[in-house]
Amino acid sequence: MGGHHHADGHDQRHPAAHRAPYDHPAHADGAPLRAPMDEALREHVQRLIGEWTLDDPNPAAYGKALEGMAKADPLYPGTDQFPCEPTRMVAMALEVGAVGGAVWRAVDALCAEGRVTELLRTVEDAPEGWAREAVLEHIASPDRLADLLAQGAEPSVLAAVATPLGVGAIDPVLDALAFADDRRVDMLVDLIAPLGVDTAEAILRRLPTARWPVQRVLLAALGRLPERPSSYAPLDWALHPEPTIRREAIRQLLRDPATHEDGVQIALLDGDSGTLRLGLAAAQQECPPSALPVLMTRADDPALPPDVRALAVRAAAASRTEQALAWLVQRTLGPKRWFRPTLVDPTPESAAAIEGLAKHFADRPLAQPVLALAERSREPDYRMAIARRTGTITPAR
Repeated sequence: MGGHHHADGHDQRHPAAHRAPYDHPAHADGAPLRAPMDEALREHVQRLIGEWTLDDPNPAAYGKALEGMAKADPLYPGTDQFPCEPTRMVAMALEVGAVGGAVWRAVDALCAEGRVTELLRTVEDAPEGWAREAVLEHIASPDRLADLLAQGAEPSVLAAVATPLGVGAIDPVLDALAFADDRRVDMLVDLIAPLGVDTAEAILRRLPTARWPVQRVLLAALGRLPERPSSYAPLDWALHPEPTIRREAIRQLLRDPATHEDGVQIALLDGDSGTLRLGLAAAQQECPPSALPVLMTRADDPALPPDVRALAVRAAAASRTEQALAWLVQRTLGPKRWFRPTLVDPTPESAAAIEGLAKHFADRPLAQPVLALAERSREPDYRMAIARRTGTITPAR
């Protein structure tokens, strides 16, 4: 009834069961088969990714029946689009150096899911070759860049997509500039600034018809370019009705040594307080003598706040002219007492005059009596003005 057994208890029905596996000499370590197996796997993956086509082995009627069954409602509906996860699909394609429709769908899916950073990291880690370049080119499209800009993507991600696009990145970036705040303007301009003249020409085409807020941003973008196009002159925008546009144009005039003097003079005459302060700050750094009459007028303008008038005094002192020296001394000396000179009561303007004399005219005989009075003064504003001097004496002109 049961199985037949020999006396030693061994099962004789399946003698092969006791044979050692892989005892064929050709299979001793598996090495002779490894290379063909690797090659076969690589070809299989390449065909999978490339979506190969085969002749239909089924009769026409049977094929139609199968097609109908395939189109019927699935028993277990789902959203499985890929034979594997998209990132793995891309990695496999890059590893074997083969791309196709399945890979492009995987790339598009990753981008749609906001996983561009992960995708780019996968591409960067892949071996160099045509497949890697092809995937990068597929990622880098104007529409893709526009989507990333709208999503507020990180600068490194934007640069990775914009750089391969070249001039194709200009329009999406300029579109995004129209809605960017000041913190992102410089970053966005950096994406297309290396394109130079192409970027400048694209901005100039948009500039005349853009809304005022956008014009200011476009002007700022032009100012950030390595070279200014010959067809663009900031002076043309320095008298614009909108103060923010004037201010941006004047900034560019002030940065250029060839137009610095024009920028200072225009800013000092501007009715906008922000633009005026911009001109006063620039004049303190480098004041052209031609601006001195305007600065003197501004320093005595009762309509301006005291701190702005003090800025005008400091800027006038920065001209280092004999006219400025005499004017500063006149503003600081009061009526004589017992035949001795005195200082006027301290104001922001008079303290600025003392500071200007100490900083720019300390070696001039006309300024030295005033500075001596300020050093002995009990007024803390005057002593502080002396203390703020740099100690660098520049000869007056």
